[in-house]
Amino acid sequence: MTAYVTLKLIEQLKIDPSKVEVEITEFAASIGGTSAFFQQGDIVTLIDLLYALMLPSGNDAALAIAENLGVYLYFQHKVFQAKKDDLKDNDQVTITNPALYFVQEMNKAAQKLGLSNTYFTNPHGLPHRLNKSTSYDIGKLCFHALKIPLLQKIINTRLYASKIKRQGQDYTIIWENTNKLLEHGFSGIKTGTTNDAGPCLASLFQGRKHTYIIITLNCRTKDDRWSDACKLADWVTDVYEKY
Repeated sequence: MTAYVTLKLIEQLKIDPSKVEVEITEFAASIGGTSAFFQQGDIVTLIDLLYALMLPSGNDAALAIAENLGVYLYFQHKVFQAKKDDLKDNDQVTITNPALYFVQEMNKAAQKLGLSNTYFTNPHGLPHRLNKSTSYDIGKLCFHALKIPLLQKIINTRLYASKIKRQGQDYTIIWENTNKLLEHGFSGIKTGTTNDAGPCLASLFQGRKHTYIIITLNCRTKDDRWSDACKLADWVTDVYEKY
């Protein structure tokens, strides 16, 4: 959902994500879980943050995106609109937790897409007792997200070299897509793992007659998510498509 909301905002604002630069905050750089290995103060383009989000599943990238676009969303929010007339020309606006406004946008998008059993509390998916979704909702989200050509390009990229600014110097980080099925006839979409949800995979498979979105949640092991997806793809081609 983080990638979907980001790409919809890029479309709405008519911005070039390769020309929007984001500075990584201490909070984003220190977030736990899987990482794109950013450091505080790194300067990264928005397009590279999307690759960092989708290839190595960078939680730091997810938070950096949410913090940056959350600032824009704050200025559109009723909280700011209610007090903007009282601001003087030289008044500084302090935004506490801008990622909060991005998460609100994620939940608005979930409602709009009809994801009735999905709720987000953060942009990176780290465990929270209120986070929830289902295989059906995730599949439905993927269906809509895959209509965006840039997302299709990103999720089918196996390796990506990002050129960032670190401490005033040019620096290159290389990310590898965590989706091992890209080498076996699949085209995306995203891996994920948490203690509660277990190893998960959303994948896209081209059958003989149709294209299929395959969602596997709570697999026994990380490797099982590959074999489980392949078993479902085999069933589709060997059984379902015969009728």
